[in-house]
Amino acid sequence: MQHRAGKGMGGRNSAERPSNGVVLCNLLNSALEQSAELAAWAEQCGWKLPRTVDPAARPFWDAPAGQWVQPHDDWTRTPGVVIH
Repeated sequence: MQHRAGKGMGGRNSAERPSNGVVLCNLLNSALEQSAELAAWAEQCGWKLPRTVDPAARPFWDAPAGQWVQPHDDWTRTPGVVIH
């Protein structure tokens, strides 16, 4: 599981919550970390977020399910709506 909003240097306890996790393969995650263009795409998908964004308030694209989902800190998720 990858952190949607980075932990930053020294880590943050608030980063360790269910809404801040997303499953990405290692190859994709590495590519997102190395390419600004891919990182911007990942942010649009909700997979990577600025540390100032609350992951529980931001849906992400669930590619296998083909829909936006809103993660919750009780390990559940509901269909999400994206407003750009």
